[in-house]
Amino acid sequence: SKDGSIWIWKVLSSPVERWEMDYKEEIHAAVKRKTSILQQHHNSNLPSNGSSSNLSKKGQKLAEKNGKETEKLSEKLSATNLYAPVFKPQPYRIYREHGSSVLDLDWSQNGFLVSASMDKAVKLWHVEREQSLKTFLHPDFVTCIKFYPLDDRFFVSGCLDHKCRMWSILDDEVIFESDCQDLITSMVLTPETGEYTIIGTFNGYVYILETYGLQLVSSFHVKDKETQNRPSFQGLSPGAKHHHGPSVTYLQCFNAPDDNSPKLMTVSNDSRVRIFDLKTRKCVEVLRGFESGASQHSAQLVTSAHQ
Repeated sequence: SKDGSIWIWKVLSSPVERWEMDYKEEIHAAVKRKTSILQQHHNSNLPSNGSSSNLSKKGQKLAEKNGKETEKLSEKLSATNLYAPVFKPQPYRIYREHGSSVLDLDWSQNGFLVSASMDKAVKLWHVEREQSLKTFLHPDFVTCIKFYPLDDRFFVSGCLDHKCRMWSILDDEVIFESDCQDLITSMVLTPETGEYTIIGTFNGYVYILETYGLQLVSSFHVKDKETQNRPSFQGLSPGAKHHHGPSVTYLQCFNAPDDNSPKLMTVSNDSRVRIFDLKTRKCVEVLRGFESGASQHSAQLVTSAHQ
């Protein structure tokens, strides 16, 4: 959240958990109805006029009526289960240790969570703990963060001081860093192995780094075909034209379903989603349609197999 809090909800991951939640809701509703019936019955006994048998019959009829309503409600609950919620209604954890907006989060495969914030800190959490485990301080806002998928004792962070860093959690120190010469606004690691770290910057540049060592492999600008056509071993030369935007606000790597070739999706605040071939670094598709202005936008690409 903007106030620095992190809210975690538990997913209803099994039929048993969903049944338990529905059962608790039904019990709560039944208790509420029973309380209401008793209250009504109590109130009806207050103005006694000697006809107690009539009052008992009225109470019995009222109970029968409410019993039928309970059955109808149960049927309705069963029907609405088709459109049941995904999460448990109450948060599992609420963390309030960051002093400013949380800008990014990432989960490890073992239930650890890292958070990046405008308070210039990264915090490490575990869902079974009520407080953070460690804090990693940075010189400026930390805009993006990712666990190293091969070993979650390491994570990579991107900071507004232009530097991408790989941290060792156990040693509590930076083991590699790379200067991207621009404000880092987004980051992604290649799927499965995380062999490469890809950085997006405020002025529209994309840097491809070897994750272990953070050595530069190649770089290009999302709108400049000249930078995209350079040999991959060349970085951005000092005399090259310097671009001012658009800011790269989101990155996603995926393998093309037809030939399994690696692709990169970039989202930028010029209201464009671009697809790049990671091997050639050439733009193969530009998707237009949404208008984002200067705001922070992201997209999610999902591939599906055609039967």
